[in-house]
Amino acid sequence: MTMVRLQNARRNDPVAMVRDLEEHLNRAFGGAASADVWTPAVEVFETDEAYVVEADLPGFAKDAFRIEAAEGQLLLAGERKREEAQARQERYKRIKPLKNKLDRMEKEIAELEAKKGDIESALADEATYRDEEKARDLTWRYKEIGDTLARAYKEWESLQTDIDTLEREYG
Repeated sequence: MTMVRLQNARRNDPVAMVRDLEEHLNRAFGGAASADVWTPAVEVFETDEAYVVEADLPGFAKDAFRIEAAEGQLLLAGERKREEAQARQERYKRIKPLKNKLDRMEKEIAELEAKKGDIESALADEATYRDEEKARDLTWRYKEIGDTLARAYKEWESLQTDIDTLEREYG
């Protein structure tokens, strides 16, 4: 948990308190020297009942931090939930390559189906059988494409099962 205590904020000066808060948050989360500069948007305003501090804190659940003002100090404490982001990233890393491979398999299957259709059309033409060697060659290619398609369908099913399993695992 990161705790930031703002000691330089002037009592009853919400703007100074917010400036100090931004300065401390910048230091706590990378600061200007970091490649990942993070400056949360903070807005302070006064209502009839209280001062209101609104902070844009991405990655924080609403109940994952607290803010307190006491004795001229503003305290903002919280913990960023990185586990969910890491789980999403892990899911992406494991599933994306499988989906890419599945897409390639689907394109390959479509190409093989188109070739098979062309050969079927040629084999349906009785002129093909006038050239015995051509008919044998087409028949052999038709069988070869059929075998390749069977393997491709089997691999596609295996990939789809793996993706479904991972998606159930990661929810």
